Amino acid sequence: MWNVLGAFLAFVGGTLVCVLNYYLSKSVLIKKPNSLAIVSVLRQFINIAYIVGAYFLAPVTTFDTTFFVIGAAVGATLPSLFFTHRLLTLSKNIEYKKTKDNSDTSTTKEDLNGSK
Repeated sequence: MWNVLGAFLAFVGGTLVCVLNYYLSKSVLIKKPNSLAIVSVLRQFINIAYIVGAYFLAPVTTFDTTFFVIGAAVGATLPSLFFTHRLLTLSKNIEYKKTKDNSDTSTTKEDLNGSK
């Protein structure tokens, strides 16, 4: 039972890592959508650092290393599916808004000359 508690705590920590990654990606997506690929490398680094940290932290705690690391890995993976879906939805909304704004303000050569 004690090991399940450790796995649950590691899962909660992984979920918090996913929330951090989501807000990091969301802010970059809104400010600079072209640099989202660079942020994905940072997100992966944060995920790996958390799992490695859980591996080295487990012996210090009273939890079994296997349960702790599995909880951390599942916690860093499953919620990311939900947050990735939210980012894709946000990305589509930003692209739709951008194309709508471009189509409303686009002018042709005839419009600039004053004749249609």
